[in-house]
Amino acid sequence: MKKKHKRLSGKLRGTCFASLVIALVCNISVLFVPFLVFRKLLKPETYTFFHSVQMLWDEGIYALAILVIGFSLVFPFFKLLILFWVVSVSQPGPRLLGLLNRVEILAKWSMLDVFLVCLVLTLTSGQVLVSATPKEGVPLFIAAIVISMVVGQVLAKHLLEHSSRKRPSRWLKMELTPRWRVILVGISGLLLLGALALPFLKISSWFLIDDSFSILTVLPALWSQGSYPAVFAVGLFLVLFPVLRWTALAKSNWDHAQGCAQVDYERTFKLARFWSMLDVFALALGVFLIEGNRFVPSDAEFGALLLIIVVFVNVLVENSLEVNSETNEALSSSKAV
Repeated sequence: MKKKHKRLSGKLRGTCFASLVIALVCNISVLFVPFLVFRKLLKPETYTFFHSVQMLWDEGIYALAILVIGFSLVFPFFKLLILFWVVSVSQPGPRLLGLLNRVEILAKWSMLDVFLVCLVLTLTSGQVLVSATPKEGVPLFIAAIVISMVVGQVLAKHLLEHSSRKRPSRWLKMELTPRWRVILVGISGLLLLGALALPFLKISSWFLIDDSFSILTVLPALWSQGSYPAVFAVGLFLVLFPVLRWTALAKSNWDHAQGCAQVDYERTFKLARFWSMLDVFALALGVFLIEGNRFVPSDAEFGALLLIIVVFVNVLVENSLEVNSETNEALSSSKAV
């Protein structure tokens, strides 16, 4: 008997289609409007998407140029193509659903270019000899990414019966008591707090005012630059959702350890995990440290290393807890039988 695939209502398809048209217009506009105007001494320079890519290519940083093209040019349009394809049919088939699943996994990586701009704006805040002024490209690109991600999530919720995340590796299988689960989550929480509060970059140049920045201090720096959409992106994707992600995980495991009535935090956890972008920011930071001296000479601080550690620890802890939960459920079922 053939498995029946889920259908999309006409109203939902129409709403998603209109939203995707807006995202497409924003994506096309981003290619031609400036992201920022950078001034070093008395020489201002306007940076558009193509100008940035050309600068990377001319400097011989070919891998990074290709990375930016892939995540900020090719992938956003490819994702929009898939989403338009999904809403064009009332009952998508398994192959199309598989493509929808894959583009959802990679959706947040389009924010790479936005976070690079945020770093430049942050490091130039409060300086005299260098400055950066945010332009229309930043809010347009953020809007394009957020709209397409929201539409993708809505479609995935209605059409996909499974999580867009790969199942955890079986080698993480281990016996974890409720106490050890709480300890693991507690360690990941301390690392997250350090990654948010400790400086990740320090300005290192004789002609600039010494300063250092953590993810939390990036917010007032961007606010002083008047880049409010960037404040929105950093506040939501690098602070609020990572904290919400950890809180849902911590509350679930704490209730389990205390033997309290179990509340389902899975939906909150999955939503927060989808919108958490510390991993994307870590990649943007790595890119900036390689080529950012062209803008503002800076050095990595301990917070940068901690950020990378948090990204990997989050994955290991969450996968370990998930595998352990599956193991416990299997054992409970076998005992019941």
